[in-house]
Amino acid sequence: MADPKRYDILLVSQNRTYNVVEQGLKSVLNYLSAANIVRVNDEAVAKEWTEVYGKPGATAHEGFMRGTFASDEAPYLEMVVRAGKRPTKVPFGPKEGEEGDHCHFYIEFRGALFNDLAPKLKNRLKDLLVTRFDFYVRDHVGLPPHAVVPEDEVPEDVKYATRGGAPKRVGTEVEEY
Repeated sequence: MADPKRYDILLVSQNRTYNVVEQGLKSVLNYLSAANIVRVNDEAVAKEWTEVYGKPGATAHEGFMRGTFASDEAPYLEMVVRAGKRPTKVPFGPKEGEEGDHCHFYIEFRGALFNDLAPKLKNRLKDLLVTRFDFYVRDHVGLPPHAVVPEDEVPEDVKYATRGGAPKRVGTEVEEY
């Protein structure tokens, strides 16, 4: 039996300077996990950017269609969410040099059996993130390797970091032993 046709779906904020704070990223991932659309299985966390990867959850098909899903095929192969303080090249969609070819935040479904997301998921993401999205679709081109954080971008352990070099105030820090 031939492999089914698959697509890559990219969601990029229409405001390309839009970014989410750490708690916003957690909210998106918590929603997708609670809805069982994704199961997070890998991440790359740097000082100024984060990429989180996931595989389909038990009801991942609900992100694309309504009703039951009668197939043994995975609804998508991988999902990635990227957020960062500095802009990154958009994986596909606008050509390099065109307006909108860089962004701070995106969500990508790689290898989806469907070429569009369900309206319920689109609306939920729009409401959760308070932004409008541009959607791009292309034929699936394979799964790229996961991002690796270079040594010079590994974040310091924030538990022991001080802000601005100021000494800690008495009674403001609790350490567990």
